[in-house]
Amino acid sequence: MKTVGILTYHDINNFGAQLQAASLNKFLRDSGYDSSIINYTPIRSRVRIYATCIRPFLRFDLKGFNEQRRKREVFRRSAVELGDISERPIITSRGVEKAVRDFDVLVCGSDELWNFDNYLGYQKPYLLDLKFSGKKISYAASMGNCVPDLDLKRGFKRGLQSFSKVLVRDGYTSKFLESIGVPSEVVVDPTYLSDVQPVYKETEPYLMVSGALNYCQIREIIKLSKILGLRILTPGYKYEGFEDSFIEASPQQWIGYIKNAAFHVTSLFHGAAFSMKYQTKFAVYLTPGKENKIGFMMELFNQTHRVIELPALANQIADLLEEDFSDQFSENMQRVIERSRRLLIDAVGF
Repeated sequence: MKTVGILTYHDINNFGAQLQAASLNKFLRDSGYDSSIINYTPIRSRVRIYATCIRPFLRFDLKGFNEQRRKREVFRRSAVELGDISERPIITSRGVEKAVRDFDVLVCGSDELWNFDNYLGYQKPYLLDLKFSGKKISYAASMGNCVPDLDLKRGFKRGLQSFSKVLVRDGYTSKFLESIGVPSEVVVDPTYLSDVQPVYKETEPYLMVSGALNYCQIREIIKLSKILGLRILTPGYKYEGFEDSFIEASPQQWIGYIKNAAFHVTSLFHGAAFSMKYQTKFAVYLTPGKENKIGFMMELFNQTHRVIELPALANQIADLLEEDFSDQFSENMQRVIERSRRLLIDAVGF
C-alpha cells in the first residue's frame, strides 16, 4: 500500500483549516492509501495560538482568558481526533525531513498554505522544499492574496520544480505559477472530496451568522433576522450586540449548524463552501483579502449572485437568501468534484 504524508494547516483555531485537513486525509484513506497528517506546527503558529489566551490574562480579564482557553482546548482536541494525529508536534524543517523519510508521496495543501505574507512567513515544508526521494504533489494549495517579491518568486520556483503535479485552489494562484513557468490545474477544496460527519441538535429554524463582520454589517443582519422572523445563532463567533446568540462549537458541530440552518450569512470561504455543499441558502460578504479565493469559488459554481454587494441593506440580503439552488447547480458541482478527485488520484498514483 502506498504511503502518503500530508503537510497542511491542521492544528490551528480555525474551523475550515481543520476540516480541509481531515477531509483530504479521509479521502486518501478511503481511496486505499496509507495516509497520515504530518504534525508540523511551526513555532510562530504556537506563539499566535497561545497569545490569544495570554493577552486577556495580562489584562486581568479572567472571563476572556477562560473563553480563549476553552476555545483552544476544543480545537486542540478536534485536531487530534479529526486528523487522527498520534505523533508529537514537529516544529522545525529538519524535523519534518526526518519524519517524511518513509513516505512514498508527500502532499502539501489545501488552504492558504502558500500565503507567505501572513504571520507565519515563509515556511519551506509547506512548499516541500526539503530532502525527499519520493513523489511531491500539491492539492488545492492557495496563495490567498499574497504578492510575492523577487526572493519569494525564486523560493516558489525552487520548491516546486521537483513536483510531479501541482493542483491549486484558485485562479490567482494558478496565474502566478504560470508567470514563473510552473504548470498547474485548479481543483476544489478538499472538504468537497469526502464527508466529515456533521454533528448537530435539531432546533427551531434559525439564521446562522459566521466570520468577521463590521458594525454596519451586524446592524443590517439584526434587521434581516426581523424580516425573516428568525432568531440568530453564531456558532464559534461572538459579536457585539448579540452575545446571547453565541454558541461554542467544534468544527464538526460548526458544519452541523450550517447544514441545519434555514439561512446562512457568512464572510468565510469555508462558510460559503459548506453552505453550497449542503445546499443551505446563503449569502456571502467578500471581505478584504478573501476576494481571490471566495470570488473564484463562487464563479466556479456559478453562484456569484449570492455575493453581498456593499453597502447592502437587510431587505436586499433577504432577497439573496431566498434564491433556490437549481438542478444544474447540483450537476455542475458533482462534475467539478469528480474531476478533482480523478486529478488527485492520478497525481498520487497507484
